[in-house]
Amino acid sequence: MTATHPAALPGDADCNAVLDEADVHATWAAVFDPIVRARCDADCNQDGNVTAADLTCVVRLLAD
Repeated sequence: MTATHPAALPGDADCNAVLDEADVHATWAAVFDPIVRARCDADCNQDGNVTAADLTCVVRLLAD
């Protein structure tokens, strides 16, 4: 069973309710580590997968 914890804020990959540089690192870790991925929803683009596209999504949200 995989726990899913939807982030309140798109791109909030570390689940602290703040979108910042730490989310870039948390998303990067989630792409490669299924344990990290299960702790918090790093699926920024909401396509059902945690991939490099989610990293791009977080960076774009930070740039806005």
